[in-house]
Amino acid sequence: MKDLGCGDYGAIPPRPRTTPTEQLRPAAGTSRCPRCRVVVAKSWYARAMTEGAPDIIVVTSRIDPNELARLTLTFFEDMVKYVVDLERGVAAVGGELHADAEEVLLADGSLQADLWGANYYPGRGVDGCIEYTSLINIRPAQGNRRMLVEDTDVRRRIRELTFALIGEGEPPS
Repeated sequence: MKDLGCGDYGAIPPRPRTTPTEQLRPAAGTSRCPRCRVVVAKSWYARAMTEGAPDIIVVTSRIDPNELARLTLTFFEDMVKYVVDLERGVAAVGGELHADAEEVLLADGSLQADLWGANYYPGRGVDGCIEYTSLINIRPAQGNRRMLVEDTDVRRRIRELTFALIGEGEPPS
């Protein structure tokens, strides 16, 4: 995979890590390359595809089943966390927390109001593969006061993007 920027990231400090587990995970900072203005997180992930697999990827088309299986097993055995941008039609898949995937999408130009978190369970079929629960979904200003996405239209749009980009609950490969 080609690098998305000029590669001049030496002057940009990484996001500080607080625990040993976080120190092992790829950075998902919001800084941009000072020369070409490419989002560092996205460029880092593009470079990491050749150096070692990242734990969060941004998908704009259907994710490869092998990649989905790898991301599912990275932190959890039976599910993967993801965040969708309902306006841009993209998803950040993977990571230990929805907030990590949210950070990647924000660095990539998404707006907070368009991001919703969920969990995907491969092998549970069309009706059981999506759990619309995440801490990032708590937003009283948008009428969502709980972790669960309460608006049926928002849930429908999350479901459509999930089926298009991640899967429809088919068993892992």
